[in-house]
Amino acid sequence: MVMQRSKLIFTGVAVATTVLVLALMFSNIESIQRLKISSKTPSKVGADSDDFQLISSYDQGFNDDYDIITNVFATDEQPAMEHDTSENKNKPIYVVNSEQSNNDVLLAYMKTILSIPEKNTGPLSEGAFMHFDIHLFGHKESLEKHGARTLLETFAEAGSNLTFRDMVDLNKQTDEAPGLVLLISCPEDSLAMLSVITSFIDRGSKFLCVVQDASKWDLNESDGSLSPYKSQIEYMKRPLLRGQWQLLTLSPHVTRYAQEHFSHFFQSGTYIDFSLPSVMSTVAPVFKSSEYEIISIDPKQKPYVVIVGSLNSAIRDYDSAFDQIEEFKPEIDVHVVGSGDAEWKLTDDVAARVIFKKDLPYDEYYKEIAGAVAILPFIKDKDLLAFRTTPSVAASLTAGTPMLASSELLDTYTQIPGDSIWYQKTGEPEFQSLQEVIVRDKEEWTWKKQSTAGARDKLLKQNLVFFKQSLGIED
Repeated sequence: MVMQRSKLIFTGVAVATTVLVLALMFSNIESIQRLKISSKTPSKVGADSDDFQLISSYDQGFNDDYDIITNVFATDEQPAMEHDTSENKNKPIYVVNSEQSNNDVLLAYMKTILSIPEKNTGPLSEGAFMHFDIHLFGHKESLEKHGARTLLETFAEAGSNLTFRDMVDLNKQTDEAPGLVLLISCPEDSLAMLSVITSFIDRGSKFLCVVQDASKWDLNESDGSLSPYKSQIEYMKRPLLRGQWQLLTLSPHVTRYAQEHFSHFFQSGTYIDFSLPSVMSTVAPVFKSSEYEIISIDPKQKPYVVIVGSLNSAIRDYDSAFDQIEEFKPEIDVHVVGSGDAEWKLTDDVAARVIFKKDLPYDEYYKEIAGAVAILPFIKDKDLLAFRTTPSVAASLTAGTPMLASSELLDTYTQIPGDSIWYQKTGEPEFQSLQEVIVRDKEEWTWKKQSTAGARDKLLKQNLVFFKQSLGIED
């Protein structure tokens, strides 16, 4: 009798335990399901947004419930849901550029999207491009300052509708959500469209989020202050798992940095696999235009090299460049092509060789670079070798002009083949290595430029495949 009673008690405890476990599981699943983002526009946006607070509090307990949640959201190999992009090509595309310093990336990605050929028409056939309805949200002053808008309008002449819209229009609700949202500067751009992100994700939009500076993504308050993008980055975790949010980097070295650090930065543990292409991909900001491409150096023109980018001595080592020109007195002109108000007092020897080309329109900017024998990067800011990118690399590939590159630069920017650069020997100053380039014959200059253009064309094919997949376009 005692044994039977004990068995009954044991059985009752076991049943109760099972019921409790099941209840906890369904409670967790139900709480996850309650996280489905409402299509209603939040009454508040920013760090105090109800939706952001919900996602934030949810993620704090995410790792505690990892075993249950991975069964609901994700497998060990991929995000739980492969986002269906098959209808994206029939919906508007939103491109957001809230920052005013990334037009080179904007131009490259827009040119690629607008160059997607119609099915079975061959690569980049004139007059046979896909038709898209593209809304570009940005600052009018920024787009018009260097002729970016004019160039974009030229890109769209093949048949797509390109509408320029002010940033204030971005947070207006629309009857039709875009199929694709391209954020040129992330997470900054996500901050500019907080009131519609929730609605767009709930209605199936896919977001491509360009990581311009990977160090901005750290939520761990290492310096004692909150990241200004903390809520936005925490918010991204769920659509990342759903396959609706994809991070893009501009260079493989930034991808490597992000893959090494983002699990820690996101405080996500192992439940987001940043090594998956569906979570993070590299899309080089390069494009091609026959209007400015110069493969053969004009023998009647005095040859020159270029230093490109911001006229900022904290980013580019102009002082070292001018000192070297004074020392080596190269038999070649040096064109400094960039933007900024910085000025230098140059000696007569340096001034005789240096020509400043400031604030050129983009079409003239690329023509100037395309006509050069080489690009000299003169990188001073070491962040450009860690978690950011130098515009010199993209300018080199886009214009088809080889860089003078050290082994350190080649090891960092692995998208550049060795035959597409002029090699700077270890320990040699740039203008000392350049002396060997200057004495080469013009046929070798032309061959090197052809190799650089070939490397760009290979990247362009990869970029076309990526954007076609993002838009649900089948080959």
